[in-house]
Amino acid sequence: IWDDPATYATIAGGRFVSVFQYDSSGIRGASRALAPDKFDHLMALNALYRPGPMLPKSGTGGKSMMINYFDRRHGREAVEVWHPLLEETFKESFGIPMYQEQIMALSKIVGKFTDEEADEYRVAIGKKDAIKFKAVQDKLITRGIENGFGEKFMLETTKKLAGSARYNWNKSHAALYSYLSFVTAYLETHYPMEYYTQLLNVNLDDNDKLKILLASIIQKGITLLPPHINHSGPMFQTDGKSIYMGLFSVRQLGETALDLIVADRNLDGPYKDYLDFH
Repeated sequence: IWDDPATYATIAGGRFVSVFQYDSSGIRGASRALAPDKFDHLMALNALYRPGPMLPKSGTGGKSMMINYFDRRHGREAVEVWHPLLEETFKESFGIPMYQEQIMALSKIVGKFTDEEADEYRVAIGKKDAIKFKAVQDKLITRGIENGFGEKFMLETTKKLAGSARYNWNKSHAALYSYLSFVTAYLETHYPMEYYTQLLNVNLDDNDKLKILLASIIQKGITLLPPHINHSGPMFQTDGKSIYMGLFSVRQLGETALDLIVADRNLDGPYKDYLDFH
């Protein structure tokens, strides 16, 4: 299902009811600008839509890292190739050092760092400890020159990393967040009635969120029906055509009474009239 065009169209359109991590107006706009059509794009959006990568000049050419990525993804900006040996490392992110794992890979390729040294570099480069940061940068420069990379290249590379790598995200986090983003978008795309019904149910205790969801669902043209003594359960439920509000929404109807009504209905069938109910 991970290459489902309809799901990516839902995300790219930005007009969904609710997709994990993508509900704010800002990231909806970013989704439209990126127009994701594969899983790597979702990972990038989750990694880049954060305060650091969105800062002006956090990327190159006076742009933010996020805008660099969008422009390169759409061919409006040339993809930067750091070095032929690093092309594969940064290929998935259009030459942008986006993930911590990429920084570790760079240090191992250029500086021949061990796994432990690469992880120490990853940690130090994102910290504000100037002494430790300078130490790991100097170590990478020295190792890189020893391994045949020119001094100019090493100085330029470490300068780039100093400017952007502190905003890097863990790739596994990006993958997991994007998995949930895709699954929720897939459910909304292919099983909207069931998905909306459960969205409402899991937010029953959040009145503000519930109001937003109800308004968004109604805007989608979904018929929302009032509680029905014979069709409604305790919570929201759907018959595949409409969504029924749950009996919980009847004021002063407690949980005990609600459970008795449902149990009675299940035992003797639908109520025929008021007297039958009474």
